[in-house]
Amino acid sequence: MGQMLVLILLGIVVVGLLYSAAGLVVRSWMEHRVRLRLLEKLDKHPDLLRSPENLQSALFSPRTRTNPPPHSNYVLTGAFLAIIGIACIAYGLIVRVGQLAVGVYIGGQICLLLGLVLVATWLVGRALARPRTSSKAK
Repeated sequence: MGQMLVLILLGIVVVGLLYSAAGLVVRSWMEHRVRLRLLEKLDKHPDLLRSPENLQSALFSPRTRTNPPPHSNYVLTGAFLAIIGIACIAYGLIVRVGQLAVGVYIGGQICLLLGLVLVATWLVGRALARPRTSSKAK
């Protein structure tokens, strides 16, 4: 039972890594295709090209994002870390024998601690970012 839990967690991590790697490859391929289409269009219609320097800077400059990347949700990340930590602590307490059980138990404690720190940091940041209302009447 315990080995299945470890294998399931490992499988989830591997699937997540493969998904993110595939997303990066697809995004790079799409940018490459767009650049090729743009160059083909400019080859057919050179009157669209006003300045070669502008074309070089547009094609090969670091890409700029039109919308900023989404912010990390620290509460969700912290909650998942805490859940993983609790599961690992429970597994370590159930098995109680061997280096794997000790490692999982200590790893679970570390995950739980990091998860709680992330949630607490988010809560403090949210409280500090909230606008203050003055109690004094002017």
